Amino acid sequence: MHCVRVVLFRLKPGMMEKYKEVTEIMSPKIESRPGFRRVTFFTDAAADECGAFVEWETEADAHAAASDLEPKAVEMTADFVAKPPYFHQFVAYKTEE
Repeated sequence: MHCVRVVLFRLKPGMMEKYKEVTEIMSPKIESRPGFRRVTFFTDAAADECGAFVEWETEADAHAAASDLEPKAVEMTADFVAKPPYFHQFVAYKTEE
């Protein structure tokens, strides 16, 4: 089964462009990791919230990437987040239609 990791950020007011700059740097780093399937970055500018949804082939791939990439994301966003980011991993499945 593949899995997804979700990260959520609460930004300081007016910092959405800074977040978007970080996504431009982090996207190739995420995409180059073994087991990468897809990444979606999302924002809610009115609430100063944003995040990423990253899908991986296996839980092991997700954990390996997280151990390297999440500290970098924390470091790169430290000056403009209102509180530490939230990271969580989920097992992904598809329901029958």
